[in-house]
Amino acid sequence: MKKKSILTHILLHAVLSLLLVIPLTCVIFRTLARDFAYKEAEQNLTLLQKNVLPLMHTYFSSEQEHQSPESVRLFLLQLSELTKKTENKAEILVLSQDMNVIFPHTETAAASVDPLAALIVDYIEEQTTEFSTMTARLTNSGSQYLIQIYRIPYRGKQLKYLITYCSTESIDQWVNTAVSLVLAVSSFIGLLMIFIFYLCARGITQPLAQLAKTSAWIGEGHFQTLDSPFSIKELELLRLSMNQMSEQLRQNELQQQHFFQNVSHDLRTPLMSISGYAQGIEQGVFKDPIPAASTILEESSRLSELVNQLLILSRIENISQTQKKKEPLALAPCLQSYIDRYQCLARRHDLTLTVLPFPQNLLVFGNKELLLQVVDNLLSNALRYARREIILRIDLKNENVLLQVLDDGDGISGQDLPHLFDRCYKGKGGNFGIGLTIAKTASERMQGSLTADNRPEGGAIFTLTLKQAQCSSPQKT
Repeated sequence: MKKKSILTHILLHAVLSLLLVIPLTCVIFRTLARDFAYKEAEQNLTLLQKNVLPLMHTYFSSEQEHQSPESVRLFLLQLSELTKKTENKAEILVLSQDMNVIFPHTETAAASVDPLAALIVDYIEEQTTEFSTMTARLTNSGSQYLIQIYRIPYRGKQLKYLITYCSTESIDQWVNTAVSLVLAVSSFIGLLMIFIFYLCARGITQPLAQLAKTSAWIGEGHFQTLDSPFSIKELELLRLSMNQMSEQLRQNELQQQHFFQNVSHDLRTPLMSISGYAQGIEQGVFKDPIPAASTILEESSRLSELVNQLLILSRIENISQTQKKKEPLALAPCLQSYIDRYQCLARRHDLTLTVLPFPQNLLVFGNKELLLQVVDNLLSNALRYARREIILRIDLKNENVLLQVLDDGDGISGQDLPHLFDRCYKGKGGNFGIGLTIAKTASERMQGSLTADNRPEGGAIFTLTLKQAQCSSPQKT
């Protein structure tokens, strides 16, 4: 199935939304506009009726028994003048007691309203209840009219109903014009919004395309970076993270290349030595083969140690989430066997291993195998460089446990210190450096940290920091 791009996805949803919103807006506007226009027309009809009522009060009285012809004539004359002054399109119709049209009184005008008047008369006669005022919508010859019927309260046979009316055709025309205008404006705004959506989407998709291209380059081993900043905060953070990742991968690849070069060299050296001495023994070059055999054993031991360290490092780096799960560890019982072992080794080298008192019930979060691997490498490193004394110190600081190994050797040179934990780094003594890399990697797998520094009084100090599992009351030993 073909995947849609982000640009297509955004524009498609925008277009579909506008195709739904614009017609819906026009329908709602048309309904509201028609209601408003009809209410406005009803108010105009009511206003026209209210203007007629003072004329009625002038020429007629509720106390009169009959409407005199002269009063009716004058009223209709004034009504004609009032109609001429009316600004809106409302018209007036007056029906007599026998339901004949007496206004408009000209034959031409009366003839034009006769069909509508007949329709109004039929509507009035259909009413079963008495009324004083009534509003209706009637259709005559395809035209719709809004009508207000007012029952004249004065006695007499000549005037009975005052009717104000207007055609709704003009209302519908106004509504249709307004709807067309709203549709045109909405369509223009919709097209403008689609264009804006397009620009906004392009502002996202173009950087994403660059990031995807850079990611593909990184996947192919070309560790390039994006130097042009993005204006969108999240994309800029992603760019910086990708650049950081690319640089880290580049550094890792360089380290790996150097690592393999150093490992190859350190593997080749003992192998060549073993091969050379073995050939010498085979060919009878050595009169006494025992020293040659001793050298072979020594180089084999060195080679075996190197291979074991490589296997340990590989196992630690590939340890699974389940295997590196942290758990509370009792520090004192965990370290005791290694302390005893290295105290014996220290005595063989005319050194002293001093363990400073620490709480015996102290717990840390960690992994026993990884913790012992760190301690083993730190103590063996101190054993190699110490002159007289090695100190193991355990302290508490801000809910963290600090395990420190100190020696009184020459310390770490400023040139070596930044690279001390790099794989196979050869320092001042030219020794093959992988033990500290193992310790560093193991500490990181426990979400801890391992740092190195020089002591003010001379010598090196290595500090392993782990999270304390629980606070315990101190018990000194």
